[in-house]
Amino acid sequence: MQSPSRLGEGRVVIQQDPRIADYAIRFNESFSKRKGVPGYRVRIFSASGRDARQKMVSENTRFIRLYENVMTYTPYDPPYWKIYVGDFYTRSEAEKFKQQIIGQFPRAFIRPVRLKVPDLND
Repeated sequence: MQSPSRLGEGRVVIQQDPRIADYAIRFNESFSKRKGVPGYRVRIFSASGRDARQKMVSENTRFIRLYENVMTYTPYDPPYWKIYVGDFYTRSEAEKFKQQIIGQFPRAFIRPVRLKVPDLND
């Protein structure tokens, strides 16, 4: 780094071993082949029956109103409609969020899942 002639001027050069970028690309490709990375989501709803889909939509809407920045997933696993929320890479993150929502969603519990690999180019 050179000393600037004026405050706020200067140049920083970062030298990175090219193997780091190569490793990151190989790591991403490896987990992409395995359909994601290990992680956790919190299940807040599961129901079957004639009106289960309608109840799921209602609960999903209620959750989104309370936690608009948290992703929701609503798979149909016959005969159950389910709602999973969040993308947590550690169980402790999932547990912390579960404790935050347990008052509004008392049947919430944590499930291990495979999370989509984040895009390294973003």
